[in-house]
Amino acid sequence: MQEKPAAAELAQKALELLNETDNLEEEKNWSKAIEKYQQAADYLKQSGYLPHRIEDIYKRIAEIKDFLEQEKQYQMQTQQVHLEQVQEQAFAILEAAKKLETDGYFEDAIQQYMSAIKLLVESGWTETQLENLKSKILSLTQNLERQKVIQKQQAQIPIDSKPQYIAIDDTQPVIDKKSEQVKLFEAKRKKEEQIQNESFELIDKAKIFEKEKRYDNAIKNYQEAIRLLNSIGWTDQTKNLQTLIGKLRKDKENYERIEAQRKGKLYFEGREQKDLKDKNNDQLRTIVLDDICIWAEILHDFNNIEKVEFYYNGRLQFTDTEPPFKWILNKFSLFNHRIEIISYSYAGQTASDWIDILFINPRIRN
Repeated sequence: MQEKPAAAELAQKALELLNETDNLEEEKNWSKAIEKYQQAADYLKQSGYLPHRIEDIYKRIAEIKDFLEQEKQYQMQTQQVHLEQVQEQAFAILEAAKKLETDGYFEDAIQQYMSAIKLLVESGWTETQLENLKSKILSLTQNLERQKVIQKQQAQIPIDSKPQYIAIDDTQPVIDKKSEQVKLFEAKRKKEEQIQNESFELIDKAKIFEKEKRYDNAIKNYQEAIRLLNSIGWTDQTKNLQTLIGKLRKDKENYERIEAQRKGKLYFEGREQKDLKDKNNDQLRTIVLDDICIWAEILHDFNNIEKVEFYYNGRLQFTDTEPPFKWILNKFSLFNHRIEIISYSYAGQTASDWIDILFINPRIRN
């Protein structure tokens, strides 16, 4: 009968597995690293050795899983940014197409509109949303054909006015009627173009406000752009803007909800001492001497907050589920570190804030 491995042998296997995890993490082989960590924890449980390390192992597994989830969210955000950039490029091409259309270069305008459509398809626009642009291309194609017919007719009109060509006058009423239709079409087109230009200017301003986190101004500009575009039948295209407004309202709510430890201060033994600024670039600095309590200041109703996570250099250190949300930072340090706080509401929304500190703490208190 095969004997069970001795406790010391199990502990040794666990340590060997833990040594392997270092290389696996460097190689970013996270799934394999988690597997090795789990095996090591199982061996330590069976051996009875190093019980305190078991908790550390599970904590590290949780940290890796949290990191992978954040990486996934980052990739999704990166993809969204790419799509927004593609859409902005398409809007720029649309501007150029409208200019060519205004100047009467219908063939070049058609090519630009088609290029814009390809980019809009890449950015996620549906066939329904592209319907107006395709109708515009069809209209321009018809204008181009009419333009060619008129040019051909003008080329066939003789230079002199010999009697045998007097019969051409019979077509004059038809030409006048077509000219009147073209004028009406041009007037309508110019009006729509003016509205489009005003709308795109509002959208450009809204993007600037959005980057500056002036959400109310951004929303106001987007709403006015939607009103103008809807007035010329661009109702499908404005659906994206409506979605963007909803996102901005959530961003505004999250931006205003949470604030970390006050920046630009000197703290000693957990107490605020004075304001600080970096002499080199006049930027706010934060210096912490000795251990300190990190607070998450919830600027709205904290009863809606399910939990708050505290990160130290990107690694989760503590999760608080009851207000006031805080964490005691008590680590050995002589260097700069980043503290990040993420809050989670019961409604599924998140908010975050961070602070870079020069943390000097040569001793750890029990």
